[in-house]
Amino acid sequence: MSLAEASHFGVGRDDLARFAVEFRDADGAKARLAVVDRVKESLEVAHTPLYPTLLETVFKEFHSYMLKAPVLAGGDEAKLKMAILEVFQRLPDNDSLTKYIPDLLGLCLRLCKSDSQEIVLLVIPLLLSLQRLRQNVVYSYILDFLRVFRGYFEAIGNACERHFAGARGDDDGAAGVVPASESFLAMRECISVLSPVLERSLIYSTPRQGTQPD
Repeated sequence: MSLAEASHFGVGRDDLARFAVEFRDADGAKARLAVVDRVKESLEVAHTPLYPTLLETVFKEFHSYMLKAPVLAGGDEAKLKMAILEVFQRLPDNDSLTKYIPDLLGLCLRLCKSDSQEIVLLVIPLLLSLQRLRQNVVYSYILDFLRVFRGYFEAIGNACERHFAGARGDDDGAAGVVPASESFLAMRECISVLSPVLERSLIYSTPRQGTQPD
């Protein structure tokens, strides 16, 4: 498909650059969410020759925001982060995406370490796709993920307290944003997705000395 044919989707290079600038300069999560929704409506462009431009502009701004976004947030902030993760899940995994894979994995690590159950459960499909299509890269991050999971297990007491409080219907135990590190569900899903990677990495490869995400 040529660039001219790509323009039939109603989105060109200038539009992608404008999305990125509008997102960066938007005032508050609700305004940014409106920009993300427009990107989602135009995401067919990711299957055209404009995909590298999408990554260079929109992806970079979205990724930059996710690195500094408030953790354990609710309301519009949570909706915004979830919408961005949905965009990331829909990005075609091809040569254009290759140089951004470490950015995606680093973000997954950060979110698994410090964000909410709701957010981490949206990270899982992204991790699942990466571990299927980019096994060698995911292998190299396995030590980092193990450190995150160790944190989950160190917080198992809080997870138990929250779990049984919720089962009893206690308001204090069930209310509010649930940290992923105190969620049985998040722990189970993360480990389930990455267990095959861990097993193969221990057998076939030597993981790099990873760095714990900030």
